[in-house]
Amino acid sequence: MSEIKINWEGHIKKYQSAMEELNLDFCVLTRVKSITYLTGCFVPWKSAIFLPREGEGEPSLFTVLLDVERIKAEGHLTNVSGWGPMKGFFCVFFCN
Repeated sequence: MSEIKINWEGHIKKYQSAMEELNLDFCVLTRVKSITYLTGCFVPWKSAIFLPREGEGEPSLFTVLLDVERIKAEGHLTNVSGWGPMKGFFCVFFCN
């Protein structure tokens, strides 16, 4: 049986190339299809990827706090942070 190799970095570069054509400095992706395509694993709704221009930093995923460790283990992005509801307000937790 042959092993399937996926170029995950190529997925990010494809988006960044499109951003370059549109002269965008960054992009915030919220669609589950786009997020899953870039991370390489299932990411629940209410998540977002901050994707900077190529050479300007690493992509950052913000997702539900309960899924952070699973996504770090299954996915291909290194910068994954979680958020979770607190009584009376919403707060961002950085779990790096």
